[in-house]
Amino acid sequence: MRIRSLTDLQIVRREKPVPKVYIRAVPRTAFTPTENQIKARILFAEIAKKAKGMKMTEDLPPAAKLIEREMKPVGRRKKKAIWEERLETAARIRLETIIKAAKLLRLLKGKRGILATK
Repeated sequence: MRIRSLTDLQIVRREKPVPKVYIRAVPRTAFTPTENQIKARILFAEIAKKAKGMKMTEDLPPAAKLIEREMKPVGRRKKKAIWEERLETAARIRLETIIKAAKLLRLLKGKRGILATK
């Protein structure tokens, strides 16, 4: 990520395992969230809204208790192993090569070239 201004940076304070403060680039999803992040944020807000007017009965606020109970994962993808990614990439490249070759053959057949049929 290329840093264009100071708003592209954020100060982070981490407490565990050792207290530490550092500067990092703002994650790209902070301003342009993924579709699943948007769905999760909407679900979070809807669940928290249900707690409006509820009284605190336990150690957690009512909204936090509802979210703990009702929030479920939204479209989370399992990260693939490196070998799976490489295999998919190789297969996709081979498939694209075959498609290009087929298109070229069709083009050559159509133009009275070497492969033209009579």
